[in-house]
Amino acid sequence: MSRVLLLLAGTREARAFAAGFQREDVGLVASLAGVTRDPAEYACETRFGGFGGAEAMARWICERNVVAVIDATHPFAERISANAAAAAAVAGVRRLSLRRRAWDIGPDGREVGSLAAAAAALPAGARVFLTTGRGDAQVFSGRSDVSFVLRSIEPVEGLPAHIRTVTGRPPLTPESARACMRERRITHLVTKNSGGVRPAKLEAAEALGIPVFSVSMPPAPPGEAVETVAAALAWAARI
Repeated sequence: MSRVLLLLAGTREARAFAAGFQREDVGLVASLAGVTRDPAEYACETRFGGFGGAEAMARWICERNVVAVIDATHPFAERISANAAAAAAVAGVRRLSLRRRAWDIGPDGREVGSLAAAAAALPAGARVFLTTGRGDAQVFSGRSDVSFVLRSIEPVEGLPAHIRTVTGRPPLTPESARACMRERRITHLVTKNSGGVRPAKLEAAEALGIPVFSVSMPPAPPGEAVETVAAALAWAARI
């Protein structure tokens, strides 16, 4: 049975890793949770959908002769990362976290511990650009005294009237981010500190003097970790 490297994917870093992986003696399988209906393609075998928990992932790792796991999921995909750590330990394989360095949110930024804290901190009458992901929009459903513009890759249904959506695949450019915020008369930005290259939305907010509420990046599970695709590829070349 051929040996396999399991790439827990869904980020631009994961796609870059898949494009750069060149070993002939080890295959690469990217795993996507299946949340996005039209995900970007990967330059390797790709599976869709969850594993069904840590034990099921461990069984899959053993059945597919996985030699190592690269966790390149979104920093806020905490359940997947926790399951990956547990599954790798049970299966007895190495695991590497490819985790971005947190952003500098700027002089008008305020770190908060949760989306609920961000929702509570917003002043009445604010017009908020919300870039936390469609799955988190309901956290803000109780703030009917605040108007939200939710940026999402895909349309979101069933939202209350004070939360409207604008669709688009990231990343924004600084120009388009500023134009979007000006057009919608945005007064505040709420985001998650998912790290990596400082995004256009932060640059735009800083240029326009818009306060930022940023949910702090959660810690990665203990274990081996790198911050760049190049370092992850170098690690994978040695397994």
